[in-house]
Amino acid sequence: MTNRLVDSNSPYLIQHAENPVDWFPWGDEAFERATAEDKPVLVSIGYSACHWCHVMAHESFENEATARLMNSQFVNIKVDREERPDVDSVYMDAVQALTGQGGWPLNIFLTPDRRPFFGGTYFPPAPRHGMPSWPQLLQSVAVSWRDQRERVEESADHLTEHLARITEGVPLGGEILPTVLDAAFGSMSQHFDWTHGGFGTGPKFPNALNIEFLLRTWSRTGSEDALRMARLSLDRMAAGGIHDHLGGGFHRYTVDGEWVVPHFEKMLYDNALLARLYTEAWQATGSDLYRRTAESALDYILRDMTAPGGGFYSSEDADSGGVEGKFYVWTQEDIRDSLDITSASLLMRRYGITDKGNFEGKTILTATRDLESVAAEIGLNHREAEASVAESIARLRVVRDRRTRPGRDEKILTDWNALTIAALALASCAFGRDDYMAAAVRAADFVLRELWRRSRGSEAGHRLTHVYKDGPGGIGGFLADYAFLLEAVLALFGATGEERWLQWARELASEMTQLFGDSAGGFYAASQGGSTELPVRPRDLTDGVVPSGTSAAVMGLLTLSRLTDDVELENQAVRLMTQLAPAASEHAVSFGHLLAAIDSYLAPRRELVLVLPANSADGEEFARAAWSRYMPTLVTVTATQEGAIASSSPLFTFKSPQDGRATAYLCENFACAVPVTTAADLQAQLEPISRKSAPG
Repeated sequence: MTNRLVDSNSPYLIQHAENPVDWFPWGDEAFERATAEDKPVLVSIGYSACHWCHVMAHESFENEATARLMNSQFVNIKVDREERPDVDSVYMDAVQALTGQGGWPLNIFLTPDRRPFFGGTYFPPAPRHGMPSWPQLLQSVAVSWRDQRERVEESADHLTEHLARITEGVPLGGEILPTVLDAAFGSMSQHFDWTHGGFGTGPKFPNALNIEFLLRTWSRTGSEDALRMARLSLDRMAAGGIHDHLGGGFHRYTVDGEWVVPHFEKMLYDNALLARLYTEAWQATGSDLYRRTAESALDYILRDMTAPGGGFYSSEDADSGGVEGKFYVWTQEDIRDSLDITSASLLMRRYGITDKGNFEGKTILTATRDLESVAAEIGLNHREAEASVAESIARLRVVRDRRTRPGRDEKILTDWNALTIAALALASCAFGRDDYMAAAVRAADFVLRELWRRSRGSEAGHRLTHVYKDGPGGIGGFLADYAFLLEAVLALFGATGEERWLQWARELASEMTQLFGDSAGGFYAASQGGSTELPVRPRDLTDGVVPSGTSAAVMGLLTLSRLTDDVELENQAVRLMTQLAPAASEHAVSFGHLLAAIDSYLAPRRELVLVLPANSADGEEFARAAWSRYMPTLVTVTATQEGAIASSSPLFTFKSPQDGRATAYLCENFACAVPVTTAADLQAQLEPISRKSAPG
């Protein structure tokens, strides 16, 4: 017996297609049924890799008695939050207003005209820990709808008014001054965990954007505190159980504050953003640990998360065979069965594998001890120990791959793919990895081919599609899709100098402003046509574990303005920064990427152009001199001689190879230094504007 979700392309919705609940997908049909039958609507929102979504589905949505209650009293809608971030955003705001917290699964009750009146997150099948059971809650809401309609309507009115207020245009702030960044660093420091790194206590998320701001603060001011905060976080995350030491990449978050026990789902966006962050940390410090960590995350994406057409899948589940973390944990017996005695002893000491374990009697690998001291205990030198650990990890990965893998959500999302493209482009330049650039270009071409569609009724305009699963979906792109992709194609232009990326960036910026812009210079999260089915038109203002669409738009517009000398693009970005700067300085942990954009805006305007003749022998050395340094506010473009000649970017005007040699042009505040033709001279020019800490 299946329900309407069986026809969906969403892996998450299909997971619920066999439920006895009479699920509807989001759309008019469900609300028309609710109006006709005078029933409230239950909207349950989750995503494929969400552990507690699976738990509630098994406990409640697969239960025949509970399903009968839901079907008799409500019209029930299932939503994949990754497909419909606009729906999730509006109703998450409502639940947070009601309860003070949010999360997934998100369960919210609406009137037939889509106004929220009550909601929460996970509810157990029986009362526990002071929580009502899901059936009790359903009965209570049904009684309120039947007998206390006036109170329900009043609650819906108040909540809708609240949602309207928080989605209004942001009032203008003051002038953007460096004191905004100083105040933001002070604000962020108050939330920092000086023992374990990161922000707050458990559950702890690897907020790459805030750590990026710490690195930028160190680069801008020389603050050793900012660098220590960044490095403590980077080191502890790389060593912790949140990091998959065998397969590479990171889990979504840890339930504790020490980075040890994760919720084991892996999200594409986390790994893209953390790969970019560790690449930047390598540029700043030269630490081999940071390079290895960045490459392992990107290698994981290319190995396990890449679709045949070049796009990247969304996530992997926490569960294997219905057991959380089963794929990732080990016992001492497992290790001894897989490795020789010496290798097993070394690995178990290095990664804290004990009889007791650290997770339900088994062990999540954590780099609890440094390799040198462990090697000394068993009579190996450092080089022998490194080789042994590398060989053991490769062997254990083979053993692990024989286990039942976690489920993989194979939908391809434009915004998350864009984050990955940008990370690959940066890492390719920094590490000299041509395979990363090839993967970035292939993914961008996939988006261009499959998700950048000519709009109906227009001969020239194009529109992004948000999701691809066995073909482009019918959901139009959101602000985040356009803004993240704008940043990504600009990263590709910076890495290659290819004109097609710059032209696409211009189109994206134009369409983004047309579809999402408001009269005050801000942006909505959804286009006008895409948000009419919601009680309010949502905005996307604050950064979380991913950038907001607004902050990504600001960064993209700033960069594009530098590449094109289009002053109006910069003016757009400045209007947004002016609006949000006061909030960013006071609540810095919610504006990491916007603060990075403000940092770029306030810094001296600098551009570096590398023009390389075809088959230039010294091009690789030039690129290494430029891309191995941490210079986050410098706009760098590398191009062949032919690409520079063909480019529409004014940065390339009058710039050509000197005497047929690779040539670098460094400009600051509209004045250019003498062009240089050796990597040593380029390094000397860059020395005053870059910082480099000891690897340590």
